[in-house]
Amino acid sequence: MLLDRTSESRDDLSRTAIDHLNLAASVLSEQETKQLIEHNLQAGQEALASACYAKGKQYAENGLHLLATCKVNIPGTLDVGLQLVLAWTEYMGGNSARAKELLVDLNQDSDRLSRSERLKIWAPLIQFHALADNETAVQFGMEALGSYGWRLGKKSTLLSVGKEVTRTAILLHRKREKHLLLSNPLDEDYEELCHVMELLFLPLLAHDARLLLELYARFIRYGLHKGVNESLATMIGAYELIVQRSFPSFVRATPIAERVFLQIANTSTFRKKHVFTFLSGMIKQMDSPMESSVVLFNAMRQGMEAGDHDFANPALIFSVMGNHGNVYTLNEMLQYFEENMGQIADEQILEMMRLTSNYAAALQDDSLIDSFVAIPQVPADSELEQRDEDNYSCGCRLEVAYLSGRYREALYWSQRGRVNELHLDWMQIRKHRVYEALALAGLYFETNREERKRIRKAIRAQLRLMKSWRGFLDSTSSAYLLIKAEGERISGNSVGAMQQYTAAIRLARTEKYVLLEAIACERLAVCYQDDLLSRSGAAITMMDACAAYAEWGITFKVTQIRSGHAELLDPVYKRYEGPVLQERVQMTQTGTSLPGQNGAKMGQGSKSEEESELVQRLIHGLAQPNKVDWKVNLLETALRQAGAERGLLLKRQNNEFYIEANHCDWTDQEKGAGLYAESVLRHTTMTGKPLILHDALQSFWVKDAYIAARKQRSILCMSIDVPGEQASYLLYLENRQMPGVFTKRDVQMLELFATRIIYLKLLADEATDTTIPSAFESKASSVVPSPSQPGLTEPLTERETEIITAIAKGLSNREIAELFGIAETTVKTHTSRIYGKLGVKRRGQAVLRARELQLIE
Repeated sequence: MLLDRTSESRDDLSRTAIDHLNLAASVLSEQETKQLIEHNLQAGQEALASACYAKGKQYAENGLHLLATCKVNIPGTLDVGLQLVLAWTEYMGGNSARAKELLVDLNQDSDRLSRSERLKIWAPLIQFHALADNETAVQFGMEALGSYGWRLGKKSTLLSVGKEVTRTAILLHRKREKHLLLSNPLDEDYEELCHVMELLFLPLLAHDARLLLELYARFIRYGLHKGVNESLATMIGAYELIVQRSFPSFVRATPIAERVFLQIANTSTFRKKHVFTFLSGMIKQMDSPMESSVVLFNAMRQGMEAGDHDFANPALIFSVMGNHGNVYTLNEMLQYFEENMGQIADEQILEMMRLTSNYAAALQDDSLIDSFVAIPQVPADSELEQRDEDNYSCGCRLEVAYLSGRYREALYWSQRGRVNELHLDWMQIRKHRVYEALALAGLYFETNREERKRIRKAIRAQLRLMKSWRGFLDSTSSAYLLIKAEGERISGNSVGAMQQYTAAIRLARTEKYVLLEAIACERLAVCYQDDLLSRSGAAITMMDACAAYAEWGITFKVTQIRSGHAELLDPVYKRYEGPVLQERVQMTQTGTSLPGQNGAKMGQGSKSEEESELVQRLIHGLAQPNKVDWKVNLLETALRQAGAERGLLLKRQNNEFYIEANHCDWTDQEKGAGLYAESVLRHTTMTGKPLILHDALQSFWVKDAYIAARKQRSILCMSIDVPGEQASYLLYLENRQMPGVFTKRDVQMLELFATRIIYLKLLADEATDTTIPSAFESKASSVVPSPSQPGLTEPLTERETEIITAIAKGLSNREIAELFGIAETTVKTHTSRIYGKLGVKRRGQAVLRARELQLIE
């Protein structure tokens, strides 16, 4: 009945029908059993293609069982096909040992098969052993090449490689302007040979890169005469990539891979656009590593969309290992893998992605760091010691260990990673060397004299090495300046170190290498605090470090810095006022006390001017505020970072809300609903806490007329404190399309951005309002305190107490005058008297002194 209900060819039986026929296998005729074996093979292949590995394995096992009991003569291709499906489903299901065993047995008994049929066995044998056992993969690859008449010696010499590369370079140079011959698509032997060459790339690259270079150089010359196809174009691109890393001037003189792809792209058979994208991304790595990361990820996605899973898996490896984006980008890649590639990935790739996931998680949660970077407590020669020794794994642990301040663990993983370094993976190697040098510098002040001497020598050697590099992290990079700054600091040259740190920060911003910028800011802050004894300089650069770390996604560093330097940063982050801020504001004044007046020593005046000059450089060079209004700047930053569709910055005065900035011209009021959910604003104002609505339509807040009319989904509302402002501000963001857009992390990020933007605004305002102290102020500052009332020449009047309280809140002279309804000149007179009574010369000193005497809170 099932057969009668199918088409005459009976090739399109559904899986359900095949399942029923398998249940009835014992009562089928021999001819029907033969047909059912064919149906099981077809169903197994379809299940394998759709990533239903358990079902595919079931069909393969059913077919093989029927094959063993069937007495009719069955073609050998059915047996091979079923065993291939079984091996692939075992491998993709995580049982790689069983899959390899099946294929090895099948290969040993394949003399009866044709070369094309044997290639179907060799190909997965190479793929299954690649990366896990490259030597065995190469052996099977050489066995396959031998059947096509291609053989290589076990070892290649520099002389033989140089000879082949030179001959190929000459041929490519001659062909650079000529129209290339296309291959005959009916020449199956040539197409199969090209496929074997492609499969050998990864295992042979890891096993013996020189042998790969020699093999590809020979084959490219053969292929150019035989005819160009997509596989050969891919090999030319890969070959140029290897030569580029070994002999950079070689390829740049005669690039041809791009032109080959463009020529093939005009043919109707072109299918490998993703390979072209991938190769272009790899070539960009030398000069534009950030851009390269994006291109490689796009190539992997193109491969997936084209159904080329054999390409997508190795492309994923290069995308992850060559990723130079931030943690958010890495998480996007992990999410894409989980949603689209998890089922087609083998065990090695799954293990690599698990490691990457742990690496990203550790950068965002400091509770995971200890277990991630811990040095294994096992004997050096044990089997456990050899686990996870690949360069990528050690590099991830090295980076996390350094960033968390665990310098000895960082050096351990650096040394362990050297064991399996691949020379052509020079970008990873350079990155490891940079972090190793930074870890040595971080450890310097914790070690003895002998070890310090070794560290200084190692840093000098690293700087010499970077001078010999070309491209990524070379002597023109911010990384070089950062290590140079560390060298200056450990040598005792604090001012020179400060200059190099500053240059490194500026260059990192030009390179858009935010992580290097964050590290340089943090190290400069340590230099300010420990060596230059500038609390204010340390505070500003620590803030810049936090902002850069947060932008890169390393949120644990923000928490670590905030908690480790709470005394330094809390006055800035929480209240934006107090001695730290006031000192910083006063030191940005254009005027200073004249040297020699009031009995001041010339040396003291020079030191003050030098400190002021350093701070000016810091503010104008490292923390230049946006030229637009701070409200617009804050709103645009919030929209960009939080994923909001709409946003407002509102001011609350007299229990009313006024729009100060919006992201567009909001004139589309709907049925009088307004422009925002007023109940949300009032709740935030009343509680003083941020409010996040994951789905406003499913919450209590749906009663609000605006939410009901506009059908808003995600809403975030938080208060913004601005010192010197009588009114309070509210940041209001929303997304109509999606629920759950905003999170607590967004609130933390927005608080950080608001802090930085408003802080810079305060600095600019104070620098504008300040004037050169008058002679009266200078004379008043030299009055000796009265012994009858320690700390004061005479008590402050009630008005003077009010003035100093207002100064402590960060109000300018103009704002104080408006607050008390007096003239601005009167405020200056009161201020001068306060300076004289407290025995100080500046606003910040006055606030600090008043608090010491408990005159103000």
